Amino acid sequence: MKRLALCAAGLTALVSTSCRHPDDGISRERAGELVVEQLVVDGDPTLVFSHPEPLSPASSVVVGSPERHGARTTIAIESDAWFFWIDDEPGARFDHPTRYVLVDRASGELTVHDAKWWPILDGAPLWTDADDYWDADAWVWASAPGRRGALGGSAPSFGGACQPGFGTALVYNGFEAGQSGEEDFAFDAANMGETLAGLGFDVTQGTPTGAAGDIDAAGLDDWFTRKAQELGPGDNLVVYITGHGIDVTEKFVGTLGHGEAGGIYSADLAKQLAKFDPGVEIIVIVDACHSESMLLDLECVADLGLSAARSDQSSYGDLDDRLLNLFGGGDDDPDDQGGEFTSALARSLREIVADPGEFARLETVAQQQGGSFMGALVAEATLRERMYDLAYQRGWSEAQLRDGAVKTRPTTGDPTPPMCAGDPGGTDTDGTTSGDTDPASCDDADLQHIAATLGDALGVDVTDAVCSGGQALPAGNSTQHSNGKTTSDATEEVDWIDRGSILGVQLDGDVPCGAGDGATVLCTATSLPITGTAAIFYGRVAAPIDVDDLEFDHQYGFVFDTDGDASNDYVPGPQYPADFFAGTDLWLYTVHVAGDGWTTWAASAAAGFATVPSSERIVIAGDVVALVVDEDEIHGDAGSWRMTAFRHLGDYGAAMPWSGDVVPPVGDPLSPLP
Repeated sequence: MKRLALCAAGLTALVSTSCRHPDDGISRERAGELVVEQLVVDGDPTLVFSHPEPLSPASSVVVGSPERHGARTTIAIESDAWFFWIDDEPGARFDHPTRYVLVDRASGELTVHDAKWWPILDGAPLWTDADDYWDADAWVWASAPGRRGALGGSAPSFGGACQPGFGTALVYNGFEAGQSGEEDFAFDAANMGETLAGLGFDVTQGTPTGAAGDIDAAGLDDWFTRKAQELGPGDNLVVYITGHGIDVTEKFVGTLGHGEAGGIYSADLAKQLAKFDPGVEIIVIVDACHSESMLLDLECVADLGLSAARSDQSSYGDLDDRLLNLFGGGDDDPDDQGGEFTSALARSLREIVADPGEFARLETVAQQQGGSFMGALVAEATLRERMYDLAYQRGWSEAQLRDGAVKTRPTTGDPTPPMCAGDPGGTDTDGTTSGDTDPASCDDADLQHIAATLGDALGVDVTDAVCSGGQALPAGNSTQHSNGKTTSDATEEVDWIDRGSILGVQLDGDVPCGAGDGATVLCTATSLPITGTAAIFYGRVAAPIDVDDLEFDHQYGFVFDTDGDASNDYVPGPQYPADFFAGTDLWLYTVHVAGDGWTTWAASAAAGFATVPSSERIVIAGDVVALVVDEDEIHGDAGSWRMTAFRHLGDYGAAMPWSGDVVPPVGDPLSPLP
């Protein structure tokens, strides 16, 4: 961290720029020290800005929220005071947490106002211009957390359209005059527009005023109506939005939707997309703070949704050339510009289509899955963009990819927001359905079996998520014992043959522990309730599990690397080089001892791998094993996982017979969370 009033070469000390006033009162330098001492937590990401002149009661300070959100908040100034603005997410787009601080010049008393936008002083926005924001002379304090590591390298050139006439795209830059981030948003729109044009899309650029684009905000309705008439089954539509974003308050969700990005509300966008024939593949990409919230209202009208960040996260502009150099570690990708997510995604799209082998592989994937090449391309690029997205590598934001539900609009151009298949109540936030109709089904009988089993055990329909995200596995894998010396083929109730994961599940109440009708729910001794959205990790084995087995001991586990930090992962001793839990920092597992029943455990690296309270529920229902847990426990910014199964005669496989299966195998990269 850096206290800039005391820093050495490269940054001008605050004391040298402070204005001294002949009247009595604490100095600007001392006021800054009070702010840092009382309000800054060492290690938290923070920039503290200082206005060079004291304010008086005649000064006007208001919070710079968009005027369409209602009257702006005015900060009362009751006496002469120094003004400081604390940005608690440096480099992030808005909205995000900030603090307005007034330090009374006479008493030194601090008055703090929480806000989510930049300040406006006497009608002029402060620190919204990039040069002003990154001017170290305006700072009192700067600190940021350490990085997770990044991959460098320059982006390859793109050799032109890979599939002329591939589709239609709208690229919308929602920047408005007086906001921060003008340069980043403009580059985002230009970069994504050029990338989509290179893919063969007919690109329309839009802005709120139309000054820097083809259409303005008022022209969006006509544009969508016209394109809905032009496009038909088999055509592609991509909608890309960049801008500041918010979570819509619960009061207005019913009319505006869950999110806003660049001045576009998710409910309004859903109505526009509902105009299109269900056969048009629609992909929506949003780079804004809290942008996952935008996707919640689009699942019935878009085939694929991609956001720069989770609902509780900010998205970030260009971090590397200013922020990262300031805090050390060098500039990993000096050529990228614009938002971290958009620049990384555009680069990934270009890299993939420039590689003939990758291009051919994705064409095959699309054909095998009955999907489109563009959908497969975006999904693959979402994984790759993490290599170049410095906000992701810092642990500040994580792109979210959501499959849409089956679209059932009966007629082209119907402006009524659609219902998801068999669901008069609409979709829940996890993509599952609600209502009194029968659950959906899928063509794969094995996945349908898993979905039905989980639905019966948990009381929630996860059919769409399982049918679209389940993965068949090869049977009879050769598994290496943890001692690294012996191997055994996976068999029967410890042979994983299907697996998958689902995030953001809204359960209808908690999942009670104990034996039930067709399922056994196993919990830890210090079990916590599931109070938020749940995550489900599931696997199907080759034979039903006998929960009362009197011959074999069993272990089923779901283990995670929650933070991408190898320094706190479990490193097994030399006698167990292939330990099933190697390279993870959170263990959620259950153990069956023949004749003695089941014991379920949760162990965390943060507790030295001692047991910790957890909302973990491990469900065993026939040949299906599932972990259900509060998503907050496992959904780290770099979250990844492995599932394990082990069967032995009480000696942990010291002698045969033993069997087990580990997916992915120890030594292979863990599977990323969806």
